[in-house]
Amino acid sequence: MTGLPIADTMPGNVTADYTNFWANLTDYYNMGSVMTASADSDASTASGCGLANYQTYVIVAPFTTTYSGSTVKLVLMRDPKGVSPYSGDWRSADSTHWSSSTKADVPFSVDPTSSTYIN
Repeated sequence: MTGLPIADTMPGNVTADYTNFWANLTDYYNMGSVMTASADSDASTASGCGLANYQTYVIVAPFTTTYSGSTVKLVLMRDPKGVSPYSGDWRSADSTHWSSSTKADVPFSVDPTSSTYIN
């Protein structure tokens, strides 16, 4: 037992409040909380974005960037098993969204397009 708080938030739920979800995510990050996420789907193999269903991912940091004049909220995650790369927008091979400007906003100087960080 660590004594750390436990919170279960399901942003995929139709009734979820996304503003509160982002506020909670950034608050827990700023408190230094250990956070994880998982993809939940009725499909047996993938959530539709390349993440394995029911696989735990480590949330490294939530962050924002600006793309086409709009603020975009993103979450830097890591797959501890290194087996299921994300396949949606903002994936490592997405040259449409990742520019030198948007890459500069990624925490810890991580280059999301570099194979060094892809597992």
